[in-house]
Amino acid sequence: MPIIDENDQSLDKYLMNEVSKKFFSERGIISDIHGWSWLLWRKDEIESWWRTFEEIINHPLGRKLSNSACDQHEMMVTNINPDFGRFFVKKKKIDYIKKYWKSNGWGEPDFSDNTIKLGGLSPIFSGFFQADLEWLAEKRFKVFWQDVNSELISINVEDSESNIPPPDLSIGEYISENQLQIDLETGWRIDGQRHHLLPTGLFSRLQKSCVGFTANIGADERFGWPEMDDISIAMAIAARKNFIIGEELFLAANENGWMSNIKSIFSKKGLGNPTSVKYIDDNGGVLVKFDTYPNIPILLGSLSGAWTRCEGRPAKINFQERNSILEITIESKQNIA
Repeated sequence: MPIIDENDQSLDKYLMNEVSKKFFSERGIISDIHGWSWLLWRKDEIESWWRTFEEIINHPLGRKLSNSACDQHEMMVTNINPDFGRFFVKKKKIDYIKKYWKSNGWGEPDFSDNTIKLGGLSPIFSGFFQADLEWLAEKRFKVFWQDVNSELISINVEDSESNIPPPDLSIGEYISENQLQIDLETGWRIDGQRHHLLPTGLFSRLQKSCVGFTANIGADERFGWPEMDDISIAMAIAARKNFIIGEELFLAANENGWMSNIKSIFSKKGLGNPTSVKYIDDNGGVLVKFDTYPNIPILLGSLSGAWTRCEGRPAKINFQERNSILEITIESKQNIA
């Protein structure tokens, strides 16, 4: 009698096949067929990251996040522009949207009662919902969201007279033919925990939309980061906190250990792949180089958290871009004799 792997039985092979047809992975970057990059987040991870980010900025920013999600998704869906023929176009569009959401781990949008089932962080998913609703109706709306419970978001929709121009098109940079392989359980779960794929451009738009806000960052905290704007530092701090309190083990006893840990943990999230790692001092300081890096603040914060988890001390991190290579130095924030 053949031995059946229980883990294999729990996998959603149909979902895995749909994801592998739509997404690709190369050099630590997750991309789609249009070359746009994506990041893989646990549901609780993106929620934790957002809470920390908003606390640091010390200002309610849900509308900024929702608008960033809406603009990014509108840019992507309108430029994909599938051909639905001449008949039953609205129904075909709705079916397309639902399949798109399912393959991304976004939950189930329902345009008949304006709800999202099994979604996630409500500002993000209400923004995606708004972009799709406007694409369906070919007009602008105002939306307001409410978390009914942990599994249901209710969207209140109002007509809008605004004539907002479409968002700027961003050209995809990451074309690959290597299909993304993820072991997925039903409901876009990995090892029992819900995950989402989120477009990296969402976070770039959030950075731009929050320019001008001053973050609540003390001098000692700021000393551990490069000279960046407050929004970028806040994004990095939130990513560092997520990594430190997270579940990933990061144990690197040498340069090869650093390489293998980053490839194992960071690449699967879509944060990039290191090309080299080199020790720069006798206290654990390292120089890490990347030739692909879709979001610098989140990468810096995650690396800072990894170094702290590995060394047990606060990290000081810096970077420079040279000849399309991102060079990141991580060392002890404390002076060690």
